[in-house]
Amino acid sequence: MTPPPAKGARRLTRLALLTAIALTIFLVEAQLPALTTVPGIKLGLANIVTVYAVFTMGPGDALLILCARVFLGAVFSGQMMTLIYSAAGGFLSWCVLLLLRRLLTREQIWLCSPISAVFHNLGQLLVAAALLGRVEQLAAAGEWTPLYDLLTPYVLDMEELPGLKGMKKRLNGEHKKVIRTRADEGAALFAQILELIPCSEEEAEADRRAAEPRLRALFAAVRDFDARFSAKKRDRKLLEFSDFEHQALRLLRDPDGTPTALCGVIRQNYAAVMVDEYQDTNALQDALYRCLASPAGDDLFLVGDLKQSIYRFRQADPSIFREKLDSYMKSRNRI
Repeated sequence: MTPPPAKGARRLTRLALLTAIALTIFLVEAQLPALTTVPGIKLGLANIVTVYAVFTMGPGDALLILCARVFLGAVFSGQMMTLIYSAAGGFLSWCVLLLLRRLLTREQIWLCSPISAVFHNLGQLLVAAALLGRVEQLAAAGEWTPLYDLLTPYVLDMEELPGLKGMKKRLNGEHKKVIRTRADEGAALFAQILELIPCSEEEAEADRRAAEPRLRALFAAVRDFDARFSAKKRDRKLLEFSDFEHQALRLLRDPDGTPTALCGVIRQNYAAVMVDEYQDTNALQDALYRCLASPAGDDLFLVGDLKQSIYRFRQADPSIFREKLDSYMKSRNRI
């Protein structure tokens, strides 16, 4: 099923061409968005060349192309951490192709590509699982220095530095010193935080239980004060601006949020509800607008600029406007 390998210059030329094609595909694939949060894992599109080489040049030449592509791809991309992922995925895929070459007929050769791609990704995932297992083991044992050394290449690889020379700089030069300094600073800060905690978890829980009745009494006192203060204002026929808002909401909406009959009558009088400077709206005002608008909210017209919100001291909440923008973008028929 496999022709005898070419000899001499012809074979060398084919090896070089296929390696260049595989390397080009690898570098193009490196520009695609990542499939997972695990650094180094790719689709493995360059594996197509390995499939072709196994069936046209033989397993030995295919392995040479694979090794050259994996090494040169890591060098040219400046991401040496991808070397182990590419090597594991490519080698497992190559082994599966050797088996498929014996089992499949010519009419079934098309199955080689998807099957080998699955095993290519499986090899990468096995490496990732081994790495994460090692990270978990070191973290559980409190071995922070080995854990730092293990993860340093992955953190530093976020920088775009080319080739082996750049990788050596990332691991051994000023970048590693900077990160180690930040790690030491973080550890020192965590130690200071621990010093600010004056008690154990059990003591903190005991304090919480002791404070609970006092806090409940404080809440009850605040509610009682509000009731007495509101009664005095009613006796003197006085209302603050916020009182108008709260009273209006009570007229338009029941405590469970259901619009009242009065709300249904009032909202029929408005063809549209238009609100300017909406970025300075608070939750209470937003509830009033929604009571006056139609149940679907399709007659509610809002104007504002999130960057101009300046009334936070009056409970203005720009996130209300942001939520409206996000929800309206999902249903453009409302805009």
